[in-house]
Amino acid sequence: MSEIVKVDGKWNLTKEKAIELGFKSLPQLVKHFKKEYIVPYLSAQIDKNKLTGKDRSLARKGFGEIWVDGKRKYISNVTSYFDNRSSNVGFTDKTKSQARQEVRDENIYELSPAGKAQIEMLKQTKVYQAEYEASNDPNAAKIFHKKMEKLFKKHYRGRIKYDPNKTYGIDKEISEDSLRQWQNDIYQGKTGTPGKDVDHGKMAKYGGTHSLTNLSQQDEFWNRIVKNAKAEFMRTDDVYEDDMIAHSPDLALQEHIGLGENVKLLSDYDEEALTEYHKYITKPGDQIRAEAEIRQQEQTYQSQIEASRILPANLFSIGPKTFERAHSLTQTAGRILGGPFEKVTQIDETLNKLVQDDKVGATVSAFKTLTQTEYIPFSENRNLPSSNY
Repeated sequence: MSEIVKVDGKWNLTKEKAIELGFKSLPQLVKHFKKEYIVPYLSAQIDKNKLTGKDRSLARKGFGEIWVDGKRKYISNVTSYFDNRSSNVGFTDKTKSQARQEVRDENIYELSPAGKAQIEMLKQTKVYQAEYEASNDPNAAKIFHKKMEKLFKKHYRGRIKYDPNKTYGIDKEISEDSLRQWQNDIYQGKTGTPGKDVDHGKMAKYGGTHSLTNLSQQDEFWNRIVKNAKAEFMRTDDVYEDDMIAHSPDLALQEHIGLGENVKLLSDYDEEALTEYHKYITKPGDQIRAEAEIRQQEQTYQSQIEASRILPANLFSIGPKTFERAHSLTQTAGRILGGPFEKVTQIDETLNKLVQDDKVGATVSAFKTLTQTEYIPFSENRNLPSSNY
């Protein structure tokens, strides 16, 4: 039996084609086409992109247009089929809602020509790097830099000039498939919280995408009833870009590549920062970032306090009674010796209060210790106490 061939991105199923392939009717050809062509493709895409739940419907993307007896058809019942609720995938005429879904998917995943060119440039950079590393030519470095200079001129046309003193390229392989997988992983990572929706700051219907900074968790009621896909709940593209929010596939690509260790995105703080940014659109991004920074510092400080509280017992592996005895001896020695030893006494008081979970007392003790003179000279001649006391 001959194969059905896609021509110019289209599958054409006709009565004539059915007869040519040995089927009694066009419906039999359609049934065969679903089972032998569509289902294997969908299965492969679901596995490749780790699609689950309703997102499995995204597996249709890239299959190509389907025409049956001159009419455009759209694949349906994808999730029903894979949930074993229907015996086969279906065909429908493209409805308005399906057309909107297709546009939404395109907005989320489709790179612009510039974005695609950037991926090709990154791939070519890695090729040049590999050639350079494998070459024994004494002029290999010079050849490499000339190739890189031409590559930059081709893609950036003078807007960005190649600097031979900088390192270009990336460690991981970047492609449209890797970007899409990364985007889906981010989305899936935010699902599953009771009472919360995964929300796009810039909504997909307006060109928004899946990215670290454009997705947030929002209360279901607010997201579905209050926001309800209204454009007035979005910031402008300029504001998003000023606040480093990746609202388009091209910008999501930059997040996927990695913006460098010195770049701190809003997503590097906590989910609360993203939720506030995309919910309270009149609140300045700088203010939200500053508040998130304070929260992060407070959490770090609290972790240090907790670590200090358990340090003595864990460090010396002593029981409470032994620690109390050591504390008592330290207090006595510090008072008798005086001078610099008094600070040892105060430090011991601080640790003791932390062990007793007296944070207020510990803070006071620490303050008293730190506000004293840092260096106390050994100027006093004090006699050690008699051992007969």
